[in-house]
Amino acid sequence: ANTQYDKGGPNHLKVAYNPCGCVYQLDVDAAYSATTMSALLCGAPITADADGNTCDLDGIAHPDNVAMIPEYHQLLIGEDTSAHQNDLVWLYDLQDRTLTRIASTPYGSETTSPYWYRNIDGHSYMTLVVQHPYGESDSDKATDAAATGRAGWIGYVGPFQAHGPKQDLYTASDKASLDKMMLDIFGVSSSLQLHSKTASELLHLVSLMSGKVSIFRSPKRTVEFVDVHALPSQSYNHYFGGVGEPFTITDFGVGVAYAILSSVHPTDSATEMGLLVESPATHVTMVYMIDRLLADGTILHALPFNFSISSFSEYPSLSMVAYTNQGAKSSVISDGGSQTQVSATRWSVHSTHTSAFAGQSSSFVSLPSSVSTDTVYTNVTIQFTTPGSTVVTAILEFGQGAVVQVLAARNFTGSGVVKFTSGSQLVVSAPLTFNVVVEFAAAAVTLTSTVVFTFTATLMGSLLSLMSVSARLSFEGASSSVNSCTLTGSGQTQHMWSGVQGSVLTSANSNWSVALSVNNSNSASRSRSLRADRSKMGITKLCGTTQGNIVIATGTALLNQPNCSVSSNGAYSSTAGAVSFASNSFLIFDPVTSSSKPLLLSSLSAGSSLKVEVISSSSTVPLDVTLATYTSSSCTTSFDSTTTNCPSGATCTVYGKAGSTSGTCDIMHKQERPTSDSSDTALYGLLALLLLLPAVVVAVWWFKCRTTPTDDAYPQLYPEMPTSMSVGYFGQPLTTPQSDSGMPKFHASYP
Repeated sequence: ANTQYDKGGPNHLKVAYNPCGCVYQLDVDAAYSATTMSALLCGAPITADADGNTCDLDGIAHPDNVAMIPEYHQLLIGEDTSAHQNDLVWLYDLQDRTLTRIASTPYGSETTSPYWYRNIDGHSYMTLVVQHPYGESDSDKATDAAATGRAGWIGYVGPFQAHGPKQDLYTASDKASLDKMMLDIFGVSSSLQLHSKTASELLHLVSLMSGKVSIFRSPKRTVEFVDVHALPSQSYNHYFGGVGEPFTITDFGVGVAYAILSSVHPTDSATEMGLLVESPATHVTMVYMIDRLLADGTILHALPFNFSISSFSEYPSLSMVAYTNQGAKSSVISDGGSQTQVSATRWSVHSTHTSAFAGQSSSFVSLPSSVSTDTVYTNVTIQFTTPGSTVVTAILEFGQGAVVQVLAARNFTGSGVVKFTSGSQLVVSAPLTFNVVVEFAAAAVTLTSTVVFTFTATLMGSLLSLMSVSARLSFEGASSSVNSCTLTGSGQTQHMWSGVQGSVLTSANSNWSVALSVNNSNSASRSRSLRADRSKMGITKLCGTTQGNIVIATGTALLNQPNCSVSSNGAYSSTAGAVSFASNSFLIFDPVTSSSKPLLLSSLSAGSSLKVEVISSSSTVPLDVTLATYTSSSCTTSFDSTTTNCPSGATCTVYGKAGSTSGTCDIMHKQERPTSDSSDTALYGLLALLLLLPAVVVAVWWFKCRTTPTDDAYPQLYPEMPTSMSVGYFGQPLTTPQSDSGMPKFHASYP
């Protein structure tokens, strides 16, 4: 081993060599003893430049002094270096991890004593010392015209408007001394004593707390009396519990004016605070007690608030944040709250009421590679640390207090069902695939990696937090539903259609702020017209839900249920962010009636050949109903559309128009009866007149020219006698032919 830098004895802390130096962060236990150390920020060596700098000028070199600016969560770093020609003072933002150079010193000097004074008569100040200019190097430059001289400098930067209240710190060596100080100043030595105070005593207490934070600290306990109104309004954060800021209140609750906050190690909770906790050995955080008051001193109990909590570094597995009071415990989840893992050792918590809180670990168990009988796990932690598969042929349930941590790729497969029920947690840090039916009911899911559902997935009343841009939730089965859930974070969600069998994802009554893409994995099916056969489509349904941005791929569909009644916004059936449709994709409204509520989109982008399909359930004619409203300065007025169940004899169309609000557009559906055109009537009348004239001419000609039969044209029934006969009628002699004009004649009819 290299012992070159082992000054004064062996070097027990061995880290990677860096000639520019680093700032390290250390985790501490309840006694403030360091347990782990890691590099927070390091300099970067470079080849010496023209000015002799051997460390990157955009980074630190030989950090020598640090100071915290807690209300801004920033760190001051001062240098004492020969690797920068001028020693520098830096500001490092611990939240966004940015480094800013804020001061430089003359040649040959170093920076010392950077410090932040939080509140001096309502203002904050930063102090800085420049030590021995031109003393350690560059002494020849002390006489330059621009030189500042060899005298040191001490000064400050400010004033700044104080970002936090005035802080009074009181320390004591033991419990009795600490209790006496609190009694002398505020009249109570524990928040447990609040409930025995009268209304006038409580009003006097809050008057003493006004405008400041008073911190009382002994080796085993910290108590803070806080004027919440005096805290920074823009962040409304408050940290307490000692070094490391393990407990952060991000929202005290509506109307809260004052708070009393206490923290103690679980093994000391009984003696220090009179607070009994269940199984102190299972606790992996301090025990925190919170009491909140209104401006008049009224104690608030049943009021939600938010905080985050960190586990001791030696116990990184925090599986349950519990209410713990007088020997009993219950999970915040079981009482209507929620908890979300934000890092390996830190959780964000929403509590429904005031109490004492502690983080607890669960016993670790190993899940068998095959589950063939119905099995339920509660109050345990299951970790997958190596890649592999779990075959499930029965019901595998993770219940109250069960934590499943996926630290290496895992695949659940089989004919059974995997259930995450109320109070369970799934923490995914490596790819996880469910090739099995899966159900979530009032569970908490935290993702920094990928979760894929290839079978039926049912999510009900659960919280899903996608904590990083690499977090992805993919629904790839034939049927999936997300009902009354919250999906939040910076990751992505997708509905993946295989292009072979139908696939439906339903989002109902959920707050789905994470972006959703509806994809088509089968390129061969993209050109196929699927309007007539939804059984082969990838369809995402919306029912009373609030969505983020949505992208609809070719051959897939977004189906809105405009009569959905569970929407939190009574004016709309569902809402979504920016929605983009690729060419040959579908927008379906099913069913449409006179009472349908529109889909509200922040914007609509549609490629060529977007198909709009309406399934009408109304026989009303005429009918003109709004299908969707979106924001745009230019409205699409016509759509490639079809209507199923259009009333008999009616014409159904989908069209676009400007909305009732400036800058909005509406997509409309109309049902109407066809009506005659007056110009057509006139044309038909003219044609009738023109045809009438030749008809009259033909009729006249026919009557004029037809032949009437004569008498000779008909055969006689009795023929006349020859003229040579002289016998007349009645036997008289006939001398001349007689006329028969007086005699009837009979004519035979022609066949």
